[in-house]
Amino acid sequence: MRFLKKEQKAGGVLMEWSLDYSVTHRKLPISSQQSSGVFMEEAQQSSRKKRFRNLHVLVVDDDADVRQLLRICLEKEGLRVKEAGSFDELKSQVQAYSFDAALVDVYLGEDNGLDVLTYLIREAPYTKVFIMTGHESISLAVEAMEKGATSFLPKSLGPLNMIRTFLEKYEFPPVGGDENVLPYGRAFIPQGLVGQSPSMRQILDQIEQMKDADSTVLIWGESGTGKELIARALHQNSLRRSGRLEAINCGAIPENLLESELFGYKKGSFTDAKRDKKGLFEVCSDGTLVLDEIGEMPLSLQVKLLRVLQEKEVRAIGASETVQVNTRVIAVTNKNLMEEVEKGAFRQDLYFRLSVLQIEVPSLRKRSEDIPLLVQHFIDKYNRQFGKNVRVPGHELMSRLKAYHWPGNIRELQNSIERAVVLSRDGEIHLEHIFCHAKPSSSHEKGGDGQFLRTLPFSHDEAKRLFERNYLEKLLREAKGNISKAARLAGKHRVEIYRLMEKHNVKKEDFLD
Repeated sequence: MRFLKKEQKAGGVLMEWSLDYSVTHRKLPISSQQSSGVFMEEAQQSSRKKRFRNLHVLVVDDDADVRQLLRICLEKEGLRVKEAGSFDELKSQVQAYSFDAALVDVYLGEDNGLDVLTYLIREAPYTKVFIMTGHESISLAVEAMEKGATSFLPKSLGPLNMIRTFLEKYEFPPVGGDENVLPYGRAFIPQGLVGQSPSMRQILDQIEQMKDADSTVLIWGESGTGKELIARALHQNSLRRSGRLEAINCGAIPENLLESELFGYKKGSFTDAKRDKKGLFEVCSDGTLVLDEIGEMPLSLQVKLLRVLQEKEVRAIGASETVQVNTRVIAVTNKNLMEEVEKGAFRQDLYFRLSVLQIEVPSLRKRSEDIPLLVQHFIDKYNRQFGKNVRVPGHELMSRLKAYHWPGNIRELQNSIERAVVLSRDGEIHLEHIFCHAKPSSSHEKGGDGQFLRTLPFSHDEAKRLFERNYLEKLLREAKGNISKAARLAGKHRVEIYRLMEKHNVKKEDFLD
C-alpha cells in the first residue's frame, strides 16, 4: 500500500509526502544481523503501542489527504484518532471529546493555527498542542511555542518521522538546564500580595495612599482575586495596626445572627441572650472591620450599617443607649454594587458611603504577566509546607499557565500548584496535575452536560461563573453576534449583555456570521 501526496501551502513551497507500508509485508531472506534489527524495531513498536494505546489525538489540517496519512501512521502506533478540517470542526470535536494531544497545521484554510492554539488552551488546557509547519512558517511555529504550544513538527520530515517525533516529544518533553528556566525575579510581597504588573503596582500605590485614612474603602473584583489580602494589607500597614482586625462574611450568616454579630446584644434581649455581648463594631474600635460579601447583606441591616457609618455609634440589640465607636470599615464584594442599586437590591446611599475610596482588583487573566511570580511563590510555599524540592516549570508549561483563562483566579492557581507539588515524584510540575480538575476521569466521550463538567471548578462561585460564561457564549452563538437579539432571547436589557461580555472578556465579533 503506497500513498503519495504533494502539498503546496502558503509561501509557495511544494512538499512531497509519501507513505509506503508494503515493505512491512514482504518476506525476503535476511541475514541474522538484519533479522536482529528487524526484531528490535518490532519490539520497540510493540512497546510504543502499549504505552500510547489509550492516547486520544486530534489531527487538524484542511487537507483531507494529509489527515488520512497522519491518521494511518497514528493508528498504526495504536493511538485513537479524530480529524478536523476546519476551526468549526475542531470546536465540535473538542466539545464532544477529550484529547490528550492535538496536531494542528499552522495554516488552516482561512483560519490561523495560532487562533486554534488559543482556543485549545482556553477550552482544553490539558491537551498538548503540536504545531505542524513547513520551512516557510518556522517563525509562526516559534510564536506558537511562546503562546503555549508543546512543540512543532516540520512537515519536511514526512508523515512517519513526524509521528515518531511527535511520540518522542509527547512522552519526553524538552527539558534541560537553565536555558529552559525563565529568569523570574522576586516581587515586593506585602502580606502575600505578589506581582509586578502595572495593575498590581497601582494597587500597592493605592494601599500606600489609603492606609492611614479613616475613610471607608470598597474593594471589588471577581472571586479568588485576593481582595481580603488587600484589606489586611491596608490594616497591617496603617496607624491602626495595633488595633483589632476582624472579618465577617455577610452572605454566610443568617440575618438575625449577622445583626447580633455586628452590633452586639444585651442579656435577656432574646431567648439565648444569657449575657451581654459586644458586637464587632465595638470590638474593633480603633481597629478595622472587614465586611466581606457586602453585596449579600439584607436591606434591613443595610439601614443600620448606614447609621453606624454616619453617626459613628452603635446600638446593641436590646440596649437603650448607643455606644461611640472608632472603627474603620473595609467592604469587600465580587458584585457590581451599582448594578445591585439599579435592581433595588442595595441601597444607593450606603453604596456612596462605602465607596469613598475604591480599589478594583483585576482578574488573573488581566494580569497574566504576574503568573510566573505567583507560581514561584506558591511552589516555594508548598515546598516548605510539605518538605519537598519541586522546581519552577520551564518555558512550555509556564506559557500554558499564562495563556489559560483561570476562571477561579489566584485561588484556582494556588490550589492547582498545591496539588501539583503534592503529586510530583520527580521534582517537576506536570501539566496533567495542574489541570486534572478540567480533565474527565473515566471516559473521553462526553454527552449532555459534559462540556460544563469537564471544566467544573472546585468552588460554587467558580462553577457559577463558568456557567454564566457558557450561557453567554451559547446565547451569542444563537443570536449570531446580534446583541439586541441576544438581549431579547435572554429577557435582559442590551446593557446587561454588554456588561456580561465585558466581565467575561467575550467579543461579539467571534460570533458573527
